[in-house]
Amino acid sequence: DQVFRRLGIVYFLTYGSLFGALRYGGPLPWDTDADVGVLKESIERYSLEQLQFEFKKYHVHVSLDVVKGTYHFRRGNVSSDGIIFKDLFHWKRRDASDGGWLRSLKYLIHLGFPARLVTLPLPQRKFGKAMVYVPHEGFEIMKYHFRGRWDTESTPANCRRIGLSYLHSFTAQLYDGGPRFKPESV
Repeated sequence: DQVFRRLGIVYFLTYGSLFGALRYGGPLPWDTDADVGVLKESIERYSLEQLQFEFKKYHVHVSLDVVKGTYHFRRGNVSSDGIIFKDLFHWKRRDASDGGWLRSLKYLIHLGFPARLVTLPLPQRKFGKAMVYVPHEGFEIMKYHFRGRWDTESTPANCRRIGLSYLHSFTAQLYDGGPRFKPESV
């Protein structure tokens, strides 16, 4: 969170992490990672090496999957996917330009949403102990990410619910920089 804000990278919770924030005020009880969307125009100003250098200061490892259009952030056993969204005619579409025409078509049809949902300034919601950015209009973006089943919470098969102490530790490590790093402002 601190690095995104300092570098001016626009991010917001998405997919299951957004669902958890809106419904529980934190990660879904069975989730072990966080999903964030990042706007391509705000992150493409930095090379992967620059991002790795900045995040390394907080003991966060960064990698990029150009095929899926996703950054991976990992600190210890805590991880987050940063899904890249780009502008396309007043819509935000998942960036899969290097993933072949079939993947690009899938992302064009299924993983877009109106740009108005992520116009600045973004609202914030509680996510465990942190305040993080979320899209406008609450669950509205979920209607585009999960067409036809956006309002259905589905627990994964063989799921074990994770205790609240783990959730607080999870969000502290991922968004606050862990117990050694206190946020300047949230």
